Amino acid sequence: MIADRLRDFGTLGTAFELTYRPQPALWTLAFTVAVALAASLMAGARTSRIRPGDALGEAPQEGRRIGRGRLLTGLALAAVATVLSALQLGQVTDFGGQVGTLLAQFLMFALVVAAAGLVAPWAVLAAGRLVRGAVGRVSRVGGFLATANVLFNHRRFAGAVGAITLGVTLAGVVTGTQSFYDWRAAARAAGEITAGHVLLSDTGLSPELLRDGAVGLRAMPVTMDGRTTDATVVTGDVTRALGLPVRGRPLNDLREGEVALRESLAARTGAAPGTRVRIRFPGSREPATYTVAAVYRDTSELASLLFPGLDGTAAHLAGGPYLRIYTHGEAAHPAALTRQEYVGHKALENAGRNRVLPYVAVLIALFSLVAAVNGLCLALFDRGREFVGMRRLGMGRGQVTRMACWESVLTVVPVLVLALAATVWTVLVCAASEPGGLAALVSFIPFGWLAPLGAGAILAALAGSVLAVRAAMRDERQALL
Repeated sequence: MIADRLRDFGTLGTAFELTYRPQPALWTLAFTVAVALAASLMAGARTSRIRPGDALGEAPQEGRRIGRGRLLTGLALAAVATVLSALQLGQVTDFGGQVGTLLAQFLMFALVVAAAGLVAPWAVLAAGRLVRGAVGRVSRVGGFLATANVLFNHRRFAGAVGAITLGVTLAGVVTGTQSFYDWRAAARAAGEITAGHVLLSDTGLSPELLRDGAVGLRAMPVTMDGRTTDATVVTGDVTRALGLPVRGRPLNDLREGEVALRESLAARTGAAPGTRVRIRFPGSREPATYTVAAVYRDTSELASLLFPGLDGTAAHLAGGPYLRIYTHGEAAHPAALTRQEYVGHKALENAGRNRVLPYVAVLIALFSLVAAVNGLCLALFDRGREFVGMRRLGMGRGQVTRMACWESVLTVVPVLVLALAATVWTVLVCAASEPGGLAALVSFIPFGWLAPLGAGAILAALAGSVLAVRAAMRDERQALL
């Protein structure tokens, strides 16, 4: 069902197919059972240390703090993430190359997310102490009791806090860093452009643009040696538009029957300058033979193959609209973009092609929010005797409900702030690694994702609190028995 929706959004291609194997399901089941067993053993070990008299009197059930092992573990992970961040910001080491840098960044992201989830209960505790006076003045009964509950018995809310923090922080970090990588790819592509302006989706090259040395690019699918790939057909001198390192003959010196290949395609096929390849164009029954005259560096501006126009056998394929037109002049055209404007356009294009990972992260965040709200509501439902006791002391139903709602707000809002801080942390480290990245830092923070998630979490927690309190107090007399 999810794959169908992603196809509808254009995130997945129609050729994407799902495969079903038992191994992932079995590994998931085994891992879930192992985590549940470990959690049960940890809880049982803690319970077994309680003295029988305290257990009978339920003395340690309220007001106990979460073990400091969790806090220390979270702080240790945050410290390691800080060291990795400092090494990347200071460019002390390259971590063994581009692959090592990516692994270091991934490790830093994972440590930040895990640390946020571990220290979240203490963030809620600190926030409750900070706003205790203000909340008590705003709501003298419900707000005062809510802050007292959150501060005195924050263990009660730890499970929900951890789930919300992990979900929202994961969504923020993944979507934020993906926005940065989309921008970085666009900035590097724009850095390869030597032309002054880029025209998008034009239908033809006017004589004025041709005299100005404009270069037009068209795209089409081809099959090379039995493999389907994309090709770029160039009109004009491509070296006036793009500055790319090339092995072999210059790209503006390709002749009829010659083709240039991208480095990654040449590496996969073993091709090099002088290699003969067979290329079949759309609608052609038989392939044509071409000679590889050049190999150029991978770039998002050009496809895997480059033709300097097409010969007579496929000349009809060179028609149609241009994908992009590069020009050095001051082009008076509604679609004309400067190189800086083109970075923003290209980043949006990259984001449109790379939506799968952010969608998956947000989907995980939604599951985590549902689990957290369920936990909050079940905890409220189990407090029926407490609520009925408050009613017997003279509190109205509205005051009890407002207390529960304040508890939800005091639990959810600090977590959202913590998730935003973790997102800014990871995005800042990434942005500082690229020239000009800090100037676009704010655009990398995924407010468009975090704001709906945060608002949904708060509204769901409030709605769940109201319903849970009403259900818990449905039969007050029976609850007192």
